[in-house]
Amino acid sequence: MPIPGSIFANRHGDKLCCFNNLQEKHMKANTILAVGALVWAALYTPLAAAQAAQFSWMETKRPPTVYQAGTDNSVFFSAPSTVTVPLLPPNNVVTISSSAVITGVSWNIMPYTNGSPTQTFQICYAPPYTSAYNRCTDVTNTLTVNNSSFFNGQLVKGSQFRITGNISGGGSFPAIPGANQNFTIQVNFSQ
Repeated sequence: MPIPGSIFANRHGDKLCCFNNLQEKHMKANTILAVGALVWAALYTPLAAAQAAQFSWMETKRPPTVYQAGTDNSVFFSAPSTVTVPLLPPNNVVTISSSAVITGVSWNIMPYTNGSPTQTFQICYAPPYTSAYNRCTDVTNTLTVNNSSFFNGQLVKGSQFRITGNISGGGSFPAIPGANQNFTIQVNFSQ
């Protein structure tokens, strides 16, 4: 018996002709949506897992005073155990995993202003929890670099970087860093 005024009653009001058709259409639509969601999840989940999260840490330090020409003077940078990520709930902190790898290193080295025409610089990497700087590159002619791939693939957690300068000729000593003279390193990594 049709419900008077019901949207499921036909024009004549004598039977529920449309209810079963409407129910079938909704079931088909829901089935299509469910299958689509499963296909999306099956495709997206491996892609999301394959896409590692990208982070970075950065540190700036003043270089040491150089007292004698021809001596190496170094500044050391140690990878932190956590990084702060703005807008990342609940506490904006990500712990660096032991499998995190470097995806790029940037640096900015300001030379000494003691008048020496010959200053050389290099950046070296030490693997996690060692002081064996086994991967070095001369950066004398590239004191500012954005995202070098030289250290890519190296482990981050527990690693160290060293920037070493050498003033080998001329100028006045001691060579005291200027007020705005800094060495900065930024390490990008994925985990």
